[in-house]
Formats: sequence, structure tokens, C-alpha cells
Amino acid sequence: MLVYYRSQHDNQSWLAATAAVMDTCALILVGVEELHPLQARMTFTMARQVMVEMARSPRVSPSRYDGGDRLPREAYDRLENRLRAAGLKWRGGANAEETLAALRATYEPLLDGLGSALVLSLPGWLPADDAADHWEGGHRGPIASRLIEQLTDRSESNVSSHQEGRLVGRLRARLRRQ
Repeated sequence: MLVYYRSQHDNQSWLAATAAVMDTCALILVGVEELHPLQARMTFTMARQVMVEMARSPRVSPSRYDGGDRLPREAYDRLENRLRAAGLKWRGGANAEETLAALRATYEPLLDGLGSALVLSLPGWLPADDAADHWEGGHRGPIASRLIEQLTDRSESNVSSHQEGRLVGRLRARLRRQ
């Protein structure tokens, strides 16, 4: 029954979430130095098995998908730059893109086959520059976004309890006005 589950948002699905998890595991396995690969390996193998079984039930075959449109060369270069900018030690090397492509070839045809059969799109490896999170929209979304930013700023700097109390008071006043 899960195969046919639909999200309330057209760009979110269980298939897209599984793709994101598998992509993350693949990155860790290929070249993120600080992260231990055991959990990524276990998660990847279990998620791949789930995809095999999810495709088997409705008799969906893997597609002939080669993965070219999810992570083209220029996007791979941007991905490496973003990993480094985020402070991760990427050990990529000369064969990293090829190794990642080989690993992707073991699961992306399954994901693509399911996506085609269920009319669900797969996410790209990188978000669009104008992408916004759904939680920031809707009722009090901008306030929630500012609150998260202020709380993050507060936790990253040493804020006194007096300053924290003023912050909470201002936020409560804003919510009352809405």
C-alpha cells in the first residue's frame, strides 16, 4: 500500500525521500572523510533492498536510466564545491565521480522505474537556487523562519538569560499581532 501513498505536496514523496537518503549514503561511501561509512553502508543496503521489494510488488522493472540528468558533470562540480564550503573533507580524487556513478547505477534505475510507474519525480542532487522549504510557507511561516534564525543565532553566540527573555517576549508579541 505504501507504494501508492501520495504526499500533500507535489514535489515531496516517499520515493524522493528514499532517493535523498540513498544519495547521501552514496556520497559518504565515496568520499566524505570524517564520517564513518558503516552506518551509510548499512542504510544504503537496506534502502536498496526496500526499493527492490517495492518494485517487485507492483511488478515494476528498473528503467534503462543512466542518471545523467540527476547529476550532470557541472552539477557534480558544484556538489564538490558545496561539500568543501560546508567544511566537509571530500577525498574525491580522480575517480570519485566515476565511482559515484557506478554506485548510483545500482539504485537509480530502480528509483526511476518506480517514479515512472507511479508518476513521481525524483529530486535532483542539488536544490534549485530559489528553492524554499514548505515549512516556511503557510500560516505564520515567515515568523517561524525568523524564529529559527534568531534561535540559531542565539545558540551560536553566548546570549544572557536576560537577552533571551527579551527575545521570547518580542516573539510572543509578534505572534499575538498576527
